[in-house]
Amino acid sequence: MKKILFLLLAAAVAVLVVSCKKDSKDGFPENSFTIDGKSMSIKKVLINNVLFPEGTCDFQLFLSDREEGDYVEISFDKLAYLGKTIDLTEVPEEPTTGWSVSYSSVDNGFTAIVCHGGEDKVFDSGTLFTQKLEDEDGLMVFHLELRNGKISSHTVSLHYEGKMENMY
Repeated sequence: MKKILFLLLAAAVAVLVVSCKKDSKDGFPENSFTIDGKSMSIKKVLINNVLFPEGTCDFQLFLSDREEGDYVEISFDKLAYLGKTIDLTEVPEEPTTGWSVSYSSVDNGFTAIVCHGGEDKVFDSGTLFTQKLEDEDGLMVFHLELRNGKISSHTVSLHYEGKMENMY
């Protein structure tokens, strides 16, 4: 009887472990964007790296299998912010070294967040960490992490680490 009970308990634990969504090392779901408690997987990421390593780094993170669906856009000055944590509550001292974060729900016909660090509208709280990792298979690899983002009535977080296709 003890063997049967042990086997049932082991099977239950195995089901729980397998059914859990993989989280990053910080506890966020891997490669996901969360707004107001609703978590969505990041399906595809494009980067505009025409001027890499100078200029602006522009990302489009698609939350559906088609590019016409919901998406997040992140943009920042590479020299000012790459490899650093951006305080999303602060307006940059230099207007040319700005950043922006936006979320658009194409299916619902609205943009929930449009926030430009070069202007007056910034987050109430939050940080964005950006890091370029070693390229894989000829594609750039980045780590992007938006933590504790609050703007107006919305809360947001984002965690992505992986390859990015070129926009052009």
